[in-house]
Amino acid sequence: MNEEYNEYLTSVKWADKRELRLELSRGRCEYCGYHTCVQVHHLTYERIFHEDMEDLMCLCKHHHEILEALIKRGKIARKGDTKRLRDASLKALRQDETDRENAEYE
Repeated sequence: MNEEYNEYLTSVKWADKRELRLELSRGRCEYCGYHTCVQVHHLTYERIFHEDMEDLMCLCKHHHEILEALIKRGKIARKGDTKRLRDASLKALRQDETDRENAEYE
């Protein structure tokens, strides 16, 4: 990301928005529900610096890293309807988990 984005992530505005998103998810990963959520993922950058709560998703570090890798591999987009992006993200995480489990048995 660029310098403006990095500065934003250290701002009070982002801290307040992040805290609200963490409260809405009760501090839990929105994928597994078990791990404490410490990271807030941007489903889209379309409203960057002016995000709606629906643009954000709480994830544990492990699932956030997996989701970012899936995005980099082109498995998930960052543009479009946030409900669809959320559903696609959760589906991709489930598929990745299944693929990893299947690879263990091969």
